[in-house]
Amino acid sequence: MPFPVQTIAPQDAVVFEEYTANLEGQQNVEIRPKVNGFIQKIYVDEGQVVKKGQLLFKLETQTLNQDASAAKANVTAAQVEVDRLKPLVDRKIISNVLLETAKAKLAQAKAAYGSIASNIGFGTITSPVNGVVGSLPYREGSLVNATNEMPLTTVSDTKIMRAYFSLNEKQMINFSRTFEGNTVAQKLKNTPEVSLLLVDGSEYEIKGR
Repeated sequence: MPFPVQTIAPQDAVVFEEYTANLEGQQNVEIRPKVNGFIQKIYVDEGQVVKKGQLLFKLETQTLNQDASAAKANVTAAQVEVDRLKPLVDRKIISNVLLETAKAKLAQAKAAYGSIASNIGFGTITSPVNGVVGSLPYREGSLVNATNEMPLTTVSDTKIMRAYFSLNEKQMINFSRTFEGNTVAQKLKNTPEVSLLLVDGSEYEIKGR
């Protein structure tokens, strides 16, 4: 019984490779507190579009306000002492060393007050860039500080998105041998366009390379 025979002609075939990718904005800025404190208010939601300078978080600064009041009182007292000693030095009633010591204490008091005042300002946290708010792992009332492993949130500039994926050693060798170019950047220019499949299975309309 004869069997059907089909002649197969050689032809080029296109082989597709699929990789799992992570999408990230061109700029991802971690938002971290510069002072310790409890989160008093969260002004944004996850996925919200924010502008540079927009208020994100407010930390409780009551303790810092109390410290600032005490530091300001120290500045006032140190200034009074300088004002008291200056005419006495001018009339050579006391040594100038006492006045210089008082001036040094005044400078220290002003520096301490300035540092505390700056920390109070750090209790108001704004967005440094335009972008989209990421996850919010903390809630109002949470105690946070600059050393927390997780940031308060991340603001991502999504005007330009990049898809990041990795190649294993074999894939990297094939890539190096397949495409012309002396550098990775040159080889990438010679690769075909790539398509991005979204989580719902649809293909993103813009291709990349």
